[in-house]
Amino acid sequence: MKVTILWLEIHETEDYDHFVRFIDLDVLENVEVLVGKNSLAILDKPEIKTSKSVTVIVKIGPYFSSVDQLRRLRNQHFYLKYYGFTLHDLRQFVKDWITTGRDIGTRFSWGPRPSEDVQPIMEHLKTHFGAVEAGSKLEYYFSNRTIHDNGLTLKMGEDRGLVMFCNKIRSESFSYCHWSFEMEVVASTNATGTVSTPGV
Repeated sequence: MKVTILWLEIHETEDYDHFVRFIDLDVLENVEVLVGKNSLAILDKPEIKTSKSVTVIVKIGPYFSSVDQLRRLRNQHFYLKYYGFTLHDLRQFVKDWITTGRDIGTRFSWGPRPSEDVQPIMEHLKTHFGAVEAGSKLEYYFSNRTIHDNGLTLKMGEDRGLVMFCNKIRSESFSYCHWSFEMEVVASTNATGTVSTPGV
């Protein structure tokens, strides 16, 4: 079966093993998967870990004793919809991305978040990592997104930086907006005002 986008609701990992053998993995690019307590092992499957884009929707939990399983994902875009994800977990994610040298263009999204969460998230990361506010160039670089304030930047070496910001996402069902936290690895020429992160 040749599909580029795959939506999965898996209750047991064995269900996935029976199904995936019918999928042509060479053309698969985007996976959206709803996981629960008995299907978390699916996130360790090679085709999930390396798909170009993966959205993980976690049922009411929390089910993760740590976020290590999520940090092992190596997708170009990883979108996490998980209300059990905490600021402490987010700090671990940021630290991991800085120290493991993710590729330029790699992106992480966490949402949706209510508007009242936006400022505390950014202030927390700014204080914890000593990040600096990005300049106006950030809005130009991410011109297809509605960015809250200026975002933050951290240095990831000589050639790249980690940009963090909150992006407005409009609901198709409701008149109000939610936000998603975003971080993306960009070339250092695009990450203005980056600072080094010793001892993260």
